[in-house]
Amino acid sequence: MGPFEQHLDEAIALNRARRDYYAQISEGRSRWVSWWLIGSEKFLRRTARRLDQRALPFNAAGIPIMIQDVVSMEDVAPQERLPRYRRQVTRVELRLAKEVLRSVVEQSASALRKHDYDTVVGATAHALHQIEALESQCQAHFAMSIHLLESVGLAALHSRQYVQQSQEIKPLCRDLVLAQVGALSAGPRLDRLAQAAHEKGAGIIYNDVPPIPFLQEFERGHS
Repeated sequence: MGPFEQHLDEAIALNRARRDYYAQISEGRSRWVSWWLIGSEKFLRRTARRLDQRALPFNAAGIPIMIQDVVSMEDVAPQERLPRYRRQVTRVELRLAKEVLRSVVEQSASALRKHDYDTVVGATAHALHQIEALESQCQAHFAMSIHLLESVGLAALHSRQYVQQSQEIKPLCRDLVLAQVGALSAGPRLDRLAQAAHEKGAGIIYNDVPPIPFLQEFERGHS
């Protein structure tokens, strides 16, 4: 099993293990979120397996695509950690979050046709700062939106390095980033559902996504 597929299997196991705890704390409000998380992770396994298999020749040549682009689930927070924020966003606030992520999708779709990873990295970093500011302003978590943006940013940042080592890796880099860009639009809607559980003290998603060092790596490269 390759790193991307293994990551999804670990996420499925974690969400199954925490599902009943969150449902009890949230008085059932978290159940649909758990169902969506597990279902989407299972759906993505086939895509992950194909990407892992395509990465094998490059891994053998010393290019760590997939290996370096997937973050371990070992560093997730305990399920008992209380959410920092307890509000649910309004429709207007939700629309703002959607617009931020939509901008990344639009910019990335155009840039990736030209294998322009600099544009994807810059758009993603800017969007992360916007979403983090919106979290603070709304006092509501956008944990899934942030997680998805960080995943896109890290894959694009590393792809910029990989294509310098091999021109043959370009299609795989593009497909890896595109696969993650395609998931961005679901982030704000899922966050809005999770906020109903956060209001009750159940930290679903907030506790269940590992820290991804995209901004740290990006800012190191610009220091």
